[in-house]
Amino acid sequence: MRCTGPGVKVRGERICCAGWYPSALQRPRSPVAATVSRIIDAGQLDARYSKGSQIRVGESVSTAAGEGLSLLLARGESLRIDENTALRIDGVDQFTLLSGRVYADTGFYREGGLVIDTMLGTVTDVGTQFSVEATDGVLDVAVREGRVDIRNESETYAARMGERLTLRSGQGAETGRLDAHDDYWSWVAELAPTFDISNRSLLDFLKWAARETGRELQFDSDETRMQAMGLVFPDSVSIEGLTPDEALASILSTTAVHYRIESDKVFIEKR
Repeated sequence: MRCTGPGVKVRGERICCAGWYPSALQRPRSPVAATVSRIIDAGQLDARYSKGSQIRVGESVSTAAGEGLSLLLARGESLRIDENTALRIDGVDQFTLLSGRVYADTGFYREGGLVIDTMLGTVTDVGTQFSVEATDGVLDVAVREGRVDIRNESETYAARMGERLTLRSGQGAETGRLDAHDDYWSWVAELAPTFDISNRSLLDFLKWAARETGRELQFDSDETRMQAMGLVFPDSVSIEGLTPDEALASILSTTAVHYRIESDKVFIEKR
């Protein structure tokens, strides 16, 4: 490109002051904050994203009615975006929830938690599964596992496993109870990232399914548990597209064990 305006020289190469830069000096792209791992689409979401699409720092994500998006974050966390939600990606582990609801699964405690900013406060995880919902004048935080800290201009709160904390503009916090297997979490399971079952044991799969559904995993005997540990699935087995409950029914129908659901437990026993 010919430069006709004023410019300067850098290592012998003239740079125009009118906005042209050599490729070597162009501003680097923002870092990748997440990749798309699952899509629920009832509109135009799949026109913008596909599985494996990269989302970078500085971008915004929005969903309409009937849509949902599951993201795998840069450090391995799962972030799930419910319908009618607007989210801005401020960093690889920092987000602003403009409206709607998100769910995060960050695993066990790690240094430096995931941060979600809202108009009414900032939510920081301490190794947990939790949801954050922001609507007009209301911040709702539900903790499925672990603990989150919530801070606004005047107060700091902590919400722990089984608690649901609600902040309203100009009012104090209200705390209630919410079981890990409550129907409230059903939308989260629909957006669960697919478990790669190939070359993994039945026990690994059962732990994943139990955690995704908020239930405690129990066996009828140590022998059954050892049997689940010893069964490894070949590459040909896949649960792509299935929810955790659907995958549980499908996989166990092919094994020598079966299951039953007892409230907050999934019970595994021999046939």
